[in-house]
Amino acid sequence: MRKFTSINELLDFVIKVFIRENLSVINNLMQRNNVAFELQGRVRKYLEYISHQESNPEKEAEILNKLTNTLRKEVVLAVNAKHLFTLPFFSQNFSAETLEELSHCLRKVRFSPEEFIYQVIFLIILTILFFY
Repeated sequence: MRKFTSINELLDFVIKVFIRENLSVINNLMQRNNVAFELQGRVRKYLEYISHQESNPEKEAEILNKLTNTLRKEVVLAVNAKHLFTLPFFSQNFSAETLEELSHCLRKVRFSPEEFIYQVIFLIILTILFFY
């Protein structure tokens, strides 16, 4: 059995297995239904694109939930807070304590290319209303 020395190593492994399984399933589906080779290629490239862009939030959450509360909070803070502290809107308008609390409320959402992102504006408005 393979041993992992870090959460990142474990997540990378899980993601690779997940992508490999998805590619296998979608390849079988497309071949059985005689999907055009050009479309098959685009589907494969898109799945590869997704695998390189971001990890699987559901799997990440599942693995994080196996950690103790203290460890989980530390990891979530380390991952999420850095994003808030580097954005001028947040770093200039909120205290470090508030940003740390807010970091525990962040959730990853994967958007595909060409998807429109309206949720971001809504979340910013909610954040402003909540903290002011």
